[in-house]
Amino acid sequence: MKFSRSYIYQIPITILLALAGIFTRPLLPEDSTRRMSNEATRLMRPISPPISIFENFGEKPPDDLLQSVQASLNYYQDTERARPHYAYGNESYDRVEMIASMRLFLRLLNNANAAERNRLLAEHFLYFESKPEIGPALFTGYFVPSVAANRSHGSQTPIPLYYRPKDLIDVDLGQFNGDWHSRRLSGKLDADGRAMIPYETHDDIFAGALRERAEILAYLHPADFYFIQVQGSAVLEFPDGSRQAVGYAGDNGHAFQSIFPHLKNRVPFSRAHLRAYMDAHPEEQAVLATNPRYIFFRKETATTGHLHQPLTALRSIATDARLPAGGLALIDTRGSTTLRRFMLIHDRGSAITGPGRVDVFFGADESAEREATRFKQNGRLILFVARRSALANAKDL
Repeated sequence: MKFSRSYIYQIPITILLALAGIFTRPLLPEDSTRRMSNEATRLMRPISPPISIFENFGEKPPDDLLQSVQASLNYYQDTERARPHYAYGNESYDRVEMIASMRLFLRLLNNANAAERNRLLAEHFLYFESKPEIGPALFTGYFVPSVAANRSHGSQTPIPLYYRPKDLIDVDLGQFNGDWHSRRLSGKLDADGRAMIPYETHDDIFAGALRERAEILAYLHPADFYFIQVQGSAVLEFPDGSRQAVGYAGDNGHAFQSIFPHLKNRVPFSRAHLRAYMDAHPEEQAVLATNPRYIFFRKETATTGHLHQPLTALRSIATDARLPAGGLALIDTRGSTTLRRFMLIHDRGSAITGPGRVDVFFGADESAEREATRFKQNGRLILFVARRSALANAKDL
């Protein structure tokens, strides 16, 4: 039987999942873990400890590294947000084991002797490389833009930025089928409340579909609005001098598309160039809706990523959502900006998919924007986690 796209979206969610074979029998915990591990083997492969690219520092670990590790620990200790399992190749670690692994890493970091520290890190951790089938890992950069905002509609700030609507529903498909680990479906219930249907597109929202269903957080310039949609977070600066950090609160479930190919004239990829172009061509504001995806926002107390934990410049990275959230990483980039350091997986992005795809967080100021915009180079992405034997004997290390 062949369903049209429009029809299949109207199928009640229970029937749709049954058609996919999800309810043929209950999904047991070991099933989910095994399928998750199978997927992980396609995203990473085990390697020998890459001691030659371990980060070198003095007797004490850098404060920004300790801060970033603590953010991961905070995430794992949040039982409502943290995932129950994290896959490394054929191995699966639960939340408690991830906490123990992170704490062991902290203990070894504080070894003042660099050679001994590296020996212990090599001996007591497992290492995996994430890379495409062909070629090295690809690194780009991102930043948190500071943008002028207004609490009311204005000629320079005409585009509304919405809070998350109450009728938006997220379904974690991994709860039904381990093969869909980290896959999510977003939509809403139909008028009868019996079927899940797609949420409005950006074009619908641009035309006013949410005016009576969601609150407006702020109004922005079109260029600032677009880059916030790309970056997923921002610091809003209001005319009265107040500042407000905002972060990702969900999206409408549609795929991201760049607006730049749809502009009538060729424009370099930068916020400044897009701002100048939009000011000169206000009639092109509608081009924003050519990106079907719409990200909703919430107020934050600090710059946070997808884990709802603070991001640390040049320590936090975004990767494919199927890689272990909050996990330890080691990167080695080759190009005009050399980065060889320990990192933490604190974020993800709609365009950051597949093995070896990494977005490095550069910060939240003008220099971060300049550096992140021009950062694009190849390198290596290494993931690592404590051996279970090391966790069992941690008190003896």
